Amino acid sequence: MGIISVFGACYLVYLGLENIRMRTKAHEVSIMKRDAFKRGIITNFLNPHTYLFWLLVGGPIIIRNIETNASTISFFLIGFYCLLIGSEMSIALTVDKSKQFIKSTYHSRIIQLLGIILIIFAVSILIDGLRLASVI
Repeated sequence: MGIISVFGACYLVYLGLENIRMRTKAHEVSIMKRDAFKRGIITNFLNPHTYLFWLLVGGPIIIRNIETNASTISFFLIGFYCLLIGSEMSIALTVDKSKQFIKSTYHSRIIQLLGIILIIFAVSILIDGLRLASVI
């Protein structure tokens, strides 16, 4: 878990620096749709919270219900992924409807601020990952 956290922290630093370097003009917005799916997969793969959820919460729920009622497992998984995917889709639709805001300078400043926050978060994850890996 520590090694995954370290790699995830490095990737978060990369994404944060990319956000800080982002410069957009009010009339020129370039949205990178080509790499969005690939970047989403990499981000989810390097996210240690996913593994923690399935090891500490989701996995025990599934294991506990295998013995009692197997149909509850399917309801749990279907409900979980419907809510997860549904919330992500609603965020994507909200962003799509706010194209005018995305073209503004406020948006680019917010993205740069979020890049700084990503780097701060990455440092926290890096420290936790190094502790888990017994390096510090």
